[in-house]
Amino acid sequence: MRKLIFLALILSVLHANSFFDTYIKDKPKGVVRDFYIWQYLQTPNLTSAEITQAYNLISNKNPYLKKTLANLNIQEQLPRDLICSRMPLSEAINQDADCLSKALKLPDILKLDKPTIATIESKLGDKYPLLSKSVAVLSSSDLAMALLDSQTDVFVNVFNALPYTIKQNLFEDVPQKYLQDSIVRLTGANLTSFSTLLTVVVLDPKFQAFKKALTKVFLTNVTHNAAFLLGINEVQIGDKQKAIKYFKLAYSKASDPLFKDRALFWQYLVGDDKNALKEASQSTFVDLFSIAANQILKTKPKFDIVTTLPDIKGDKAPFDISDPYTWQKLNSKIVNENNPIELKNIIQSFEYKDSIAQFSYVMQRLHKYSKNYYIHPYEHLLKWDSIDQKSFVYAIAKQESHFLPSIISRSFALGIMQIMPANVMPFAKDMGIDNLSYDDLFKPEVGLSMGRYYIEVLRKEFKHPLFVAYAYNGGPGFLRRLLAQKRLFIKGRPYEPWLSLELVPYEESRFYGMRVLANYVIYERLFGREINVQDLLNKALIY
Repeated sequence: MRKLIFLALILSVLHANSFFDTYIKDKPKGVVRDFYIWQYLQTPNLTSAEITQAYNLISNKNPYLKKTLANLNIQEQLPRDLICSRMPLSEAINQDADCLSKALKLPDILKLDKPTIATIESKLGDKYPLLSKSVAVLSSSDLAMALLDSQTDVFVNVFNALPYTIKQNLFEDVPQKYLQDSIVRLTGANLTSFSTLLTVVVLDPKFQAFKKALTKVFLTNVTHNAAFLLGINEVQIGDKQKAIKYFKLAYSKASDPLFKDRALFWQYLVGDDKNALKEASQSTFVDLFSIAANQILKTKPKFDIVTTLPDIKGDKAPFDISDPYTWQKLNSKIVNENNPIELKNIIQSFEYKDSIAQFSYVMQRLHKYSKNYYIHPYEHLLKWDSIDQKSFVYAIAKQESHFLPSIISRSFALGIMQIMPANVMPFAKDMGIDNLSYDDLFKPEVGLSMGRYYIEVLRKEFKHPLFVAYAYNGGPGFLRRLLAQKRLFIKGRPYEPWLSLELVPYEESRFYGMRVLANYVIYERLFGREINVQDLLNKALIY
C-alpha cells in the first residue's frame, strides 16, 4: 500500500512538472498562461517553491485564481502578499503598511475600537492615502456626513465597500439641499468611478433620498452612461423635459453607435421626437434601437450586413485554430497594428474555411466596424434541431467570442461559447461526454455543442430569448432573483418593455441582452424569418 501511495505521489509530481514545462514555462504572459497556472496550482502536493514559481508568473488574479490561492494548503513559506491577504487583521496590524493594506477589509473598521483604528490610520499613513482616508471616514460618528464631505475617490471607495444593509438608507436623514450640493461637488472630479456609482444608485430600488436629490440638479460632468441613466431616473420620478436633456447629453458624449442609437430612441419614446427616430433609423450599426426605428418607420435599414467572405484558399488554416497561445500571439499582432496595408497582409493567413471567424474579426477592424459581419461558421459540425435554435446559438456565439474558437476571457470563460470552467465537467456529464479536458472546449464542435446544450437548458426554464440571454451571461440564479422581485417587465407601465431593458442592475447583462436580441433578430432574418422587435419585447412582459 505504501508503495502504491509513493508511486502515486511520484506520478503526480511528474505530471505537474510535465504540465508546467508544456503549458507555462517560457510561455508569453497573459490570460492564457494565467489559465494554465490556475490548473497547475490545483495539482496535489506542490511544494512552496513550485507554488512561488507559478505565482510569480501570474498576470492578473481573477476570482478563479484568488479562490485557488486562498485554498492552498501548505506549511512552507508562501509569497508575502499572499500570506498577508490571508492574515487576520489583529496580526496584520503588527506588520508593515504593505502587509496591512493587503489584509484590511474596510467594513471591518465598523467593528473596531478607536485605539485600533488610530493605529491602522497611523500605519497606513502617507503610503496608502486613499485607504487611510477611507478608514477615517468609516470611523466617523456621523458616517453619512463624513462620506458626503470626503473627496470623490474616498466617497466611491467607502460607498462601494459598505455592506448593502448600511448604505441603502444611509442618506435618508441628510437635508436634501446638503445632499444636492454634495452630489454636485463630488461629480466635479469627473471620475468614471463616481459616474458608475450614480448608475448603481439609479438602478437600485432603494436609495430614494439620493435619487430624489439627483432630480433637483442637472449634472454634466458625467460619462455617457451615467447621463443616460440620470435621464431614466427623471423618466421615473422627475421631469420628462430634463430626461430628454440628459438623453441628448448622453448622445453627445457617446462614441459607441449602440449608445448613440439608444439615446436617440429614448428621445423619441419620451418626447415623440420623430427626427431622433429617423436619425436612429439611419444608423449604419446593427442594434436593437436601429432595427426598431426602421421597423416603426417602415424604412430600409442603412446598416450593411456581411454574411459571406471573399474567395477561400482551402479548408485548413496554416495555424492551429484550437491553440489559445497561437490566437493570443496572432491577436496581439492584430490589435497593435493600425496600418491597413499590414492588416490586409495579416488577413491572408485567415482565408480558409476553418479560420473564417478570424478573417471576419480582422475585416471588422479594417473597416472600423462600419460593416456588420453576421457569419455562421462551423454550422456543418452540428445537426441543428431547428432554425430558431441555430439563430439563437449564433446570436450568443457572436456576442461571446466573435466565433473565435480558442479564446479565453479574463474570467477564464472558454472557447467559442465562453463556457465557465466550473460548468464544463457538469455539462459534459449531463451530455454523456467522457474524458473531456478544458482544452477540448477550444475545438469549435465541442464548444458549440456545449453552448447549445446550456442554451436549451435555459430555454426550458426561461422561454423568452431575452431572459435566456440574461441567464447565459449572469447565471440563472441572477435572473431568478431579479424576476422574483417583480419590478421589471410589468404590463401597462409607461415605456415598457423598453424601460425594463434599462433597469437590469447588472451592467454587463443589461447590454448583453440588448446585443444578443439584436443578433437573434438578424440571424432569424438571414435564415428566413422576420421578427418585429416591439412584438418580441412585448412577450417579455410577464407581470
